[in-house]
Amino acid sequence: MMRIRSIILSALMLFSTFVPESAQANDPLVMATVHRPPFAFADTPELRGFSVDLMRAIGEDIRRKIVFEPQDFFSQMLTKVKTGDVDWAIANISITTERERKMDFTQPIFVSGIKIMIPNEGSGASIFSLFTWDIALVVLRGLALLFFGGLLMWLFERRVQPYFDKPAREALFPSFW
Repeated sequence: MMRIRSIILSALMLFSTFVPESAQANDPLVMATVHRPPFAFADTPELRGFSVDLMRAIGEDIRRKIVFEPQDFFSQMLTKVKTGDVDWAIANISITTERERKMDFTQPIFVSGIKIMIPNEGSGASIFSLFTWDIALVVLRGLALLFFGGLLMWLFERRVQPYFDKPAREALFPSFW
Protein backbone atom coordinates (compact mmCIF):
# COMPACT_ATOMS: atom_id res chain seq x y z
CA MET A 1 0.00 0.00 0.00
CA MET A 2 2.82 2.41 0.86
CA ARG A 3 4.57 1.62 -2.38
CA ILE A 4 1.48 2.43 -4.46
CA ARG A 5 1.01 5.67 -2.53
CA SER A 6 4.62 6.78 -3.20
CA ILE A 7 4.30 5.92 -6.91
CA ILE A 8 1.11 7.99 -7.18
CA LEU A 9 2.66 10.92 -5.28
CA SER A 10 5.78 10.77 -7.48
CA ALA A 11 3.64 10.76 -10.64
CA LEU A 12 1.59 13.72 -9.37
CA MET A 13 4.73 15.70 -8.53
CA LEU A 14 6.25 14.90 -11.92
CA PHE A 15 3.02 15.92 -13.69
CA SER A 16 2.74 19.17 -11.68
CA THR A 17 6.17 20.36 -12.82
CA PHE A 18 5.02 20.35 -16.46
CA VAL A 19 1.66 22.10 -16.02
CA PRO A 20 2.90 25.65 -15.23
CA GLU A 21 5.39 25.56 -18.09
CA SER A 22 2.78 24.63 -20.65
CA ALA A 23 0.40 27.30 -19.32
CA GLN A 24 3.09 30.00 -19.53
CA ALA A 25 4.40 28.99 -22.94
CA ASN A 26 1.41 30.60 -24.64
CA ASP A 27 1.55 33.86 -22.69
CA PRO A 28 3.61 36.57 -24.41
CA LEU A 29 6.44 38.27 -22.55
CA VAL A 30 5.72 41.97 -22.24
CA MET A 31 8.70 44.32 -22.64
CA ALA A 32 8.75 48.01 -21.81
CA THR A 33 11.11 50.17 -23.84
CA VAL A 34 11.69 53.81 -24.77
CA HIS A 35 12.68 55.59 -27.98
CA ARG A 36 16.49 55.64 -27.75
CA PRO A 37 18.22 55.07 -31.10
CA PRO A 38 20.01 52.82 -31.96
CA PHE A 39 18.62 50.59 -29.20
CA ALA A 40 14.92 51.18 -29.87
CA PHE A 41 13.29 53.26 -32.58
CA ALA A 42 9.67 54.03 -31.76
CA ASP A 43 9.21 56.35 -34.73
CA THR A 44 7.37 53.80 -36.86
CA PRO A 45 4.41 51.52 -36.08
CA GLU A 46 6.79 48.52 -36.03
CA LEU A 47 9.45 48.90 -33.33
CA ARG A 48 13.00 48.33 -34.48
CA GLY A 49 16.52 48.70 -33.12
CA PHE A 50 19.36 46.74 -31.54
CA SER A 51 17.57 45.91 -28.27
CA VAL A 52 14.29 45.12 -30.01
CA ASP A 53 15.98 42.76 -32.49
CA LEU A 54 17.91 41.10 -29.66
CA MET A 55 14.73 40.45 -27.67
CA ARG A 56 12.92 39.10 -30.72
CA ALA A 57 15.80 36.66 -31.30
CA ILE A 58 15.69 35.57 -27.65
CA GLY A 59 11.92 35.11 -27.95
CA GLU A 60 12.44 32.81 -30.94
CA ASP A 61 15.05 30.81 -29.02
CA ILE A 62 12.77 30.28 -26.02
CA ARG A 63 9.67 29.93 -28.24
CA ARG A 64 7.81 32.80 -26.61
CA LYS A 65 6.12 35.76 -28.24
CA ILE A 66 7.54 39.15 -27.26
CA VAL A 67 5.22 42.14 -27.03
CA PHE A 68 6.68 45.62 -26.68
CA GLU A 69 5.09 48.47 -24.75
CA PRO A 70 6.85 51.72 -25.70
CA GLN A 71 6.98 54.28 -22.90
CA ASP A 72 7.57 58.02 -23.15
CA PHE A 73 10.09 58.24 -20.31
CA PHE A 74 12.65 56.03 -18.57
CA SER A 75 10.90 56.58 -15.25
CA GLN A 76 7.64 55.17 -16.66
CA MET A 77 9.45 52.15 -18.03
CA LEU A 78 11.22 51.40 -14.75
CA THR A 79 8.03 51.94 -12.74
CA LYS A 80 6.20 49.40 -14.92
CA VAL A 81 8.89 46.83 -14.14
CA LYS A 82 8.78 47.57 -10.40
CA THR A 83 4.99 47.26 -10.26
CA GLY A 84 4.95 44.08 -12.36
CA ASP A 85 2.87 45.59 -15.17
CA VAL A 86 5.51 44.30 -17.63
CA ASP A 87 7.83 41.33 -17.45
CA TRP A 88 11.04 43.16 -18.44
CA ALA A 89 12.40 46.42 -19.71
CA ILE A 90 14.98 46.77 -22.40
CA ALA A 91 16.76 49.93 -23.48
CA ASN A 92 20.06 51.63 -22.84
CA ILE A 93 19.45 51.51 -19.09
CA SER A 94 22.33 52.58 -16.87
CA ILE A 95 22.90 50.14 -14.03
CA THR A 96 23.14 52.29 -10.93
CA THR A 97 23.45 51.20 -7.31
CA GLU A 98 20.00 52.59 -6.49
CA ARG A 99 18.36 50.77 -9.41
CA GLU A 100 20.19 47.55 -8.60
CA ARG A 101 18.75 47.59 -5.07
CA LYS A 102 15.23 47.52 -6.53
CA MET A 103 15.63 45.38 -9.67
CA ASP A 104 17.71 42.61 -11.19
CA PHE A 105 19.81 43.28 -14.28
CA THR A 106 21.32 41.01 -16.88
CA GLN A 107 24.93 41.35 -17.92
CA PRO A 108 25.38 44.58 -19.90
CA ILE A 109 24.97 44.08 -23.64
CA PHE A 110 26.60 47.38 -24.56
CA VAL A 111 29.62 48.93 -22.88
CA SER A 112 30.35 52.58 -23.44
CA GLY A 113 32.77 55.11 -22.11
CA ILE A 114 33.96 58.61 -22.74
CA LYS A 115 34.90 59.01 -26.36
CA ILE A 116 36.35 61.93 -28.31
CA MET A 117 35.27 62.18 -31.91
CA ILE A 118 37.27 64.09 -34.47
CA PRO A 119 36.73 64.42 -38.21
CA ASN A 120 38.16 61.63 -40.35
CA GLU A 121 41.60 61.83 -41.90
CA GLY A 122 40.40 63.17 -45.24
CA SER A 123 39.04 66.37 -43.69
CA GLY A 124 42.45 67.86 -42.90
CA ALA A 125 41.68 68.02 -39.15
CA SER A 126 43.93 66.41 -36.55
CA ILE A 127 43.98 65.68 -32.86
CA PHE A 128 45.74 69.01 -32.34
CA SER A 129 42.59 70.80 -33.48
CA LEU A 130 41.10 69.88 -30.08
CA PHE A 131 43.52 72.26 -28.35
CA THR A 132 42.27 75.82 -28.23
CA TRP A 133 43.66 78.92 -26.55
CA ASP A 134 41.24 78.38 -23.67
CA ILE A 135 42.62 74.89 -23.07
CA ALA A 136 46.21 76.16 -23.40
CA LEU A 137 45.51 78.83 -20.75
CA VAL A 138 44.06 76.26 -18.35
CA VAL A 139 47.11 74.00 -18.82
CA LEU A 140 49.51 76.94 -18.32
CA ARG A 141 47.67 78.03 -15.17
CA GLY A 142 47.90 74.47 -13.83
CA LEU A 143 51.64 74.31 -14.52
CA ALA A 144 52.14 77.71 -12.85
CA LEU A 145 50.19 76.53 -9.81
CA LEU A 146 52.37 73.41 -9.59
CA PHE A 147 55.57 75.41 -10.06
CA PHE A 148 54.78 78.02 -7.38
CA GLY A 149 53.36 75.36 -5.05
CA GLY A 150 56.59 73.39 -5.41
CA LEU A 151 58.60 76.55 -4.80
CA LEU A 152 56.67 77.18 -1.58
CA MET A 153 57.19 73.55 -0.56
CA TRP A 154 60.94 73.91 -1.12
CA LEU A 155 60.94 77.16 0.86
CA PHE A 156 59.22 75.63 3.91
CA GLU A 157 60.70 72.12 3.80
CA ARG A 158 64.34 72.73 2.81
CA ARG A 159 65.67 72.82 6.38
CA VAL A 160 63.44 69.97 7.60
CA GLN A 161 63.48 67.37 4.79
CA PRO A 162 66.81 66.17 3.34
CA TYR A 163 65.10 65.66 -0.02
CA PHE A 164 64.64 69.42 -0.37
CA ASP A 165 67.93 70.45 1.23
CA LYS A 166 69.47 71.69 -2.03
CA PRO A 167 70.03 75.08 -3.62
CA ALA A 168 66.95 76.50 -5.37
CA ARG A 169 68.24 75.71 -8.88
CA GLU A 170 68.72 72.00 -8.03
CA ALA A 171 65.49 71.74 -6.06
CA LEU A 172 63.15 73.22 -8.69
CA PHE A 173 62.35 69.98 -10.48
CA PRO A 174 61.99 67.78 -7.35
CA SER A 175 59.76 70.43 -5.81
CA PHE A 176 57.68 70.71 -8.95
CA TRP A 177 57.42 66.91 -9.21
